Amino acid sequence: MRRALVPLLAAWAALSLLAAPAEAFTDEVIMIPLETAATGPVMVPVWVVYPDDYDPAKPVTTLLAFPPGDQTLEMVDVNFNWFVPQALDRGWLTIGPAAPTGFGFARQGRPLLGPLIDELLKRFPVADGKFHLAGQSNGGNTAFAAALDFPDGFRSITVIPGSPPDAAENANVDRLKGIGVHMFVGEQDLPYLERMNVTREALRAAGIPSDLTIIPGSGHVINFLRGANARMMFDAM
Repeated sequence: MRRALVPLLAAWAALSLLAAPAEAFTDEVIMIPLETAATGPVMVPVWVVYPDDYDPAKPVTTLLAFPPGDQTLEMVDVNFNWFVPQALDRGWLTIGPAAPTGFGFARQGRPLLGPLIDELLKRFPVADGKFHLAGQSNGGNTAFAAALDFPDGFRSITVIPGSPPDAAENANVDRLKGIGVHMFVGEQDLPYLERMNVTREALRAAGIPSDLTIIPGSGHVINFLRGANARMMFDAM
């Protein structure tokens, strides 16, 4: 189906997001049933945006992008404003999972990440069976959680911003060897800047190449990385 990529401002008002020009794309929302001992049976909504030349029989570079905040479909929609236009320009498939109510992926819903990744690999022709991984804020924390738990499933991590959900997990970043780690944070986002500096030092100590880019004048929501400047993220990937 065809629809316009329009930010849901009411859901994002607390983070002072300004409206962006609409982008047309081909997409669908699918419901994936999952069950773990920790969560019981749940339905995970997954929003998929297809490139123009998508062929389910051919491998495609795929971005798995986790949303911020409460990680609802509304937040997936918001998150897509940073990632989808550039992904479409490059012919990438973009997948945005929404967390079931009460099961944020970085915390209570973390056990769902493994089954979700397995199911996505069954349904989509992800090139080499490895995603590029991205996330914003809580989605960035989720990206680190997924990579730490299942490092074989990812080519790169890009967070704007993000860090491991628990500081103690910085001791385990050696699991990310072979994965490119790219971190962006606003100059004024002091809590995340502090956390991400700790993560960068842990990555350095583990001998893992990574970069931390501080965006001047930006706070927690890095509007600078939308539009043409999103190339910075994708070139790093």
